[in-house]
Amino acid sequence: MSQVWCIVSEDNVTARELAEPLLREGRQVALLSPDVSSFAMLVNEWGDAVVSAEIREPSILSLSDALWQIEENFGAVDVIALVDDSRRPDRVQDAVDFFATRWPEADVVIVAPATAPH
Repeated sequence: MSQVWCIVSEDNVTARELAEPLLREGRQVALLSPDVSSFAMLVNEWGDAVVSAEIREPSILSLSDALWQIEENFGAVDVIALVDDSRRPDRVQDAVDFFATRWPEADVVIVAPATAPH
């Protein structure tokens, strides 16, 4: 069984940088972002190994829908990677708490954003 990663990020550059090597290693990856259009090539290339869910306004309903979609495709998540841009540390902690409640067995990883210009 493949390890499942859920990458939560408003920074799609960093999300792609995380996702691509994971996919090459045979992992399954779920990407949550306000705009998932930049992940279309990943979905085209990796097919069922990638799920992307757009969350424009974080709410219990939109997050629950996204998590249901992930679980429907992959089951439980093994690793939750949250990209922290340090502008809103309270928001990152809220996300950690929310996802850890949904997937208590998952490891939570906080990732710094990409340093390359966007």
